[in-house]
Amino acid sequence: MGDRRPPSKLGEVQPDHWPAEYTTDLIDLPGVLALLVDLEPDQARLLDHVCSGPLLPISDLHAHNALATPPTRSARPPHAGSASCSTAGEWRWCAWNRAGSRTSAR
Repeated sequence: MGDRRPPSKLGEVQPDHWPAEYTTDLIDLPGVLALLVDLEPDQARLLDHVCSGPLLPISDLHAHNALATPPTRSARPPHAGSASCSTAGEWRWCAWNRAGSRTSAR
């Protein structure tokens, strides 16, 4: 019953004791998380600023060779929920709101 795959070799990579640097890292972790939480309002404002900015037409991106895909193929977003392409041929990046639903950057 359960997973029939052989165990990963990574499971064998474990220290035989608790190194002192683990304790230091563990003590530092809440402070780092608090600093990240403090940055969230600034990050939200930056995201709003970027998302409310002008859109670049795909034709401009192709003209400057800014896309990794050949001009003859249709460009696709890197992740199914991270971007959408409007009918005007412009990329419109989206953000995820706190409820987990997609909000378009219009």
